[in-house]
Amino acid sequence: MENKYLLDTNIWIFLLHGDKNIAQMMISAGEGACCLSIITAYELMFGAYKSGRDTEILKVNTILDKYQIIPLGNPNLYAMQKLELTSKGMMIDELDFMIASTAIEKNLILVTDNTKHFSRFDNLILENWRKR
Repeated sequence: MENKYLLDTNIWIFLLHGDKNIAQMMISAGEGACCLSIITAYELMFGAYKSGRDTEILKVNTILDKYQIIPLGNPNLYAMQKLELTSKGMMIDELDFMIASTAIEKNLILVTDNTKHFSRFDNLILENWRKR
């Protein structure tokens, strides 16, 4: 089975701003290998509306039409992950807990520019396609 990649919100934003390396990595991953969480879909659409530009709304709608949107996963896994990390004093954004739990449950590689933040999760495979 070939790898499937769950692209974090920041990766989609870099792509929308013309990051050629991310575009090339998506092409290399293959047709249908990249997807996004429903959380990321909400975040991208909010950003597009907040920009006040119809072109941004159109770009995000194009992404939402083209790529598979992964629904939220098992609430038990989410709760266990959150309990484990918060009991260690590791606070993470609520939406990132949901994205990470979804990637873990669905056995997806999470592509993010925030690998330090997400590396706190056990069993989460991370990649960063952003070049600096």
